[in-house]
Amino acid sequence: SRLDPARVGRYLGVDIAPEAIARAGVRRRPGVDFVAADALEFKPRDRFDIVLFNECLEYFDDPRALVARYRSALHPDGLVLVSMFVGLDTARTERIWRMLDRDWETRSATRVVNEHGYAWVIKVLSGR
Repeated sequence: SRLDPARVGRYLGVDIAPEAIARAGVRRRPGVDFVAADALEFKPRDRFDIVLFNECLEYFDDPRALVARYRSALHPDGLVLVSMFVGLDTARTERIWRMLDRDWETRSATRVVNEHGYAWVIKVLSGR
């Protein structure tokens, strides 16, 4: 609902949970679609300017390989956005960031803290 249709030509949301996709489906409009699929198996048919991994890399055994797998879904100058929660298992997320640093250049990074003190690190990555 926050995507400006004048600035977003195509948006594809992917989640393994059919319930999450059903909830998101109420926001469907031209150029905005949602698919229930496992990220390890899903193969996008289109190419995108941005591929976003929002609060999910921590759940995969090999997050580096997962992000690399989606490189083919990017336009040549495409970017990867990654957001990870800074929480109890910060050592794991730090390992993931180090893994991603091997294959991707950090173009921008920020740490966001909400009013309850919860924090996230968000990075914009480009291919090397």
